[in-house]
Amino acid sequence: MARQPIEFLVSPKVIELPLLAGEDFGRYFAIVLANVPKLDEPTVARLKAFVSGGGGLLVAPGNRIDRDYYNDVLFAGGEGLLPARL
Repeated sequence: MARQPIEFLVSPKVIELPLLAGEDFGRYFAIVLANVPKLDEPTVARLKAFVSGGGGLLVAPGNRIDRDYYNDVLFAGGEGLLPARL
């Protein structure tokens, strides 16, 4: 019996933080921030536009994040990208 080829629903692409600023977010359905310490202001603005336009954002905090930054900039009193404070 021949094996059927496996088709994946998700094809992740790892982008190192220094290269994120030049990435075209419009190419993706969702973006995962996995243990990302901080983002520059232009990247945060682009992520807000991406999410506002229907893109998905998953934030997976880890030991490298700056909790105060995430709360101040990404939660922003409930007006930012995060749904809750860390």
